[in-house]
Amino acid sequence: MAANTPQKLLYFVFVSLALPLVLNCKGQYEHFRNHESVFKEYQPYFEHEGSNMSTVAGQDVSFQCGVRNLGDRYVSWLRASDSQVLTTGWTKFTGDRRVKVIPADRSHTWGLGIRNVTPSDTGFYLCQVNTEPKITLRFHLSVTKSFAFIPGNNERYVQTGSQLELKCRISKTVLPGENPPIIEWTRNGTLEPRMGNHVRSSPAVFNKAQNSVESTLRIDSVTLDDSGIYKCTSNAASEATVTVLVTSGEQRAAIVEENSGRSGHSNLNKYLVVVCGLLPALLLHMRVTIDHITSPSVLSGLSGPTTQKIVSSRLMVPSK
Repeated sequence: MAANTPQKLLYFVFVSLALPLVLNCKGQYEHFRNHESVFKEYQPYFEHEGSNMSTVAGQDVSFQCGVRNLGDRYVSWLRASDSQVLTTGWTKFTGDRRVKVIPADRSHTWGLGIRNVTPSDTGFYLCQVNTEPKITLRFHLSVTKSFAFIPGNNERYVQTGSQLELKCRISKTVLPGENPPIIEWTRNGTLEPRMGNHVRSSPAVFNKAQNSVESTLRIDSVTLDDSGIYKCTSNAASEATVTVLVTSGEQRAAIVEENSGRSGHSNLNKYLVVVCGLLPALLLHMRVTIDHITSPSVLSGLSGPTTQKIVSSRLMVPSK
């Protein structure tokens, strides 16, 4: 027993010294394996496939490119339309301030962000690793500019004291995670907050049933000063306009009377045109009929006063 004691002691010392080294080596191996191995036999590869993204102008977008076993290589982002290198590693190579690189840091994902996109940003974007040969992951971005419109007539006649409601609608889907674009209202160039306390607008919301983004402008008690050209504008769509004409009771009656008078004159003119157009045809039809009934074949069977009346009526028709 005493002879085995030194051997056990040496074995214990050996294990105590060797175990940390073994664990450290295993930790280093896992570090290289999980945090982009520098060993040449580990080739980089993408964690997923490329994707397509659709959005409206004015939104912020980002692409995520997961790369494993990157090692001492670099991830670059390129714009395919003009082969412009946007970023390489942590470095940005474009002067476009909207573009930013999202480095992997402690993850395996390298991201590309673009703020306030426009339709000109539509196209393919490439995530590329500088291996031999290079490996590339393709992403497609589609940016559309919606058209804003205000349902109803382009001109609105409103009486003083009544309520006015205008709705601005942008026919565009808002993707999950996106914020609806901002919609602003103006009257003759004046923004909604300065139109008066009786004027208010609702924030833009996504209407899933209508597949549109909407904002409503309300005027509780309309005054004559509320007349003007109203516009709804957004960075995601072209502007829409409507003209609002506010009238008092006397002005409204005068407008209705004037429009009624114009309508009566218009109808009379239409009748005169129709009559004048048909008059020559009626006269020609009468002449043909009289020529037929006064022909010798018809008059041969007639005599007396009836014949004299027909001949007399024929002489009254002027010849061409």
